[in-house]
Order: sequence, then structure tokens, then C-alpha cells
Amino acid sequence: MTFYAKMPEDKNYEDGTPKSVTVDFPKITPAAPALAYKADHTNQADAKVTITPVSGAEYSFDGGKTWTDSNEQGGFTTSQTVALAIRLKETATHNQSPAQAVTVNLAKKDREAPPAFTLSMEANRETDYTVTIPATEGCEYSFDGEHWSDVNVKTGINVGETVTGYKRYKETDDYNASSAVDFSVKTVPVDIINNVTGESSSIQLGLAYEGEFGFTAVLSIGLGKENAGYTASLYYYNESTGELAFICADNKKTFLKDGSYH
Repeated sequence: MTFYAKMPEDKNYEDGTPKSVTVDFPKITPAAPALAYKADHTNQADAKVTITPVSGAEYSFDGGKTWTDSNEQGGFTTSQTVALAIRLKETATHNQSPAQAVTVNLAKKDREAPPAFTLSMEANRETDYTVTIPATEGCEYSFDGEHWSDVNVKTGINVGETVTGYKRYKETDDYNASSAVDFSVKTVPVDIINNVTGESSSIQLGLAYEGEFGFTAVLSIGLGKENAGYTASLYYYNESTGELAFICADNKKTFLKDGSYH
């Protein structure tokens, strides 16, 4: 992007000669989109696989060798294995994202994706954050959309960094790996938290929802038996003001012996 500036004309001087400076803003690399898919085995000689469309994405049905704007492809047989992949395209402001992939054996059964989740984040004093994807039996986890394992915790998340977690059911002898679900959250600067909490510990939660709920919800958080007897306060981080806004603290309700808070 190029910016121009010049001295304005006044009673003593004419317009100045415009001067320009060009600034190159680095492109942002987005997180890989979660890959969700559905296989139609109705016609064993002409099975079809559909990848759930994502705005700005492109799709592959050969493991990333070739890419297309079409999110579905047919002509497979139920004895074939199809390597699916999805990634976000490069734009003027964003780099191409990493690709998320899954291999689907059309002879196996498919299963639904695990339930949606939110990441929990815990500040490690003033240095970094630890992020946890809630564990689900039979699932595997990823923090880059490409590499999957049984590890659902990641440390060393920088202050102000946006982190994305992914979850899907593992492949088994009878079932393919499921569609994936993901959740992204931006860490709150630790100094802002410390201004409120001081030496007390804090946990950051994200909510994948916008607008009014339309119902009353009860928040229940498991914080460990070692915190029994303490009282918790709830704050909301307002990104537009860069401040933590106090919501509530119920002194009559403290951590219970089992470590939960109601």
C-alpha cells in the first residue's frame, strides 16, 4: 500500500511536491478450516463424497495433488479409499491456509462428528497460556488441523495469539475417522488479567455463540478439589476497550468439595 503526503498551499507558498512511501503489510496466515464430510454409499458402483462447503475454501479428492472449487465428487466404488482435503485460498490480505485432510475408506461406516466444544485457557503467570481441548472418549486432537494425536493440551501460547483446536473421532476397524469440529479463541493479554486478579489464578473460556440465548443457562466449571472454599468472580473481556468487565461474584456460592462451582 502506498501513502502520499504534501504541504498544503498557503498565502506564501504553492502546493508542495507530493511525497510517497510504500508500506508492505505482511499477509495473515489463517487456521485450517475444519473438514466435515458425508459419503453416499447408496450406489456401490457410483459412490459420492461431499465435503461441507466453507466460504473461501477449495477442495481436493486426491490428497491435495489437485484442487477444485467443487466440494463434491462421484464416480467412486465402495471398494475405494478417498483422500479428502480442504484449505482456504490465498487472497490479497491472507496467505493460503494449511490443509486439513482425512482418508475415507468407502467400505467402512461413517459416524457423526463429536459435539461442539470450547477451548479452556489458563494463564501461566505473565509468560504464556496453556490451552485445553475438552477430552472425549474415542477422539483425537489437533492444534494445527494437520497433525492428530491423543494430546489435547498445548502450552506456550503467546499473549494475544489466536489459537485453534480441532477434534474428531478416531478411525477404527469398522468406522472412518469422523468429520472434525474446531474452535478458535484469542488470548487476553496477561497484564490486563493481572490488573484484576493479582496473584490469583485465572481460566479463560470462549463461547461459540452470538446474540441472545433465548433461555437461562447455568455455568458450572470444574476447578479441582484443591480450590474448595474459595470464591470465583466472572469477567468479560471487551476487545474494543481492551478491558475486563466485571459480571458477577456470588459470595454465597463457593467451590464445593468436589471442585465444582455453581
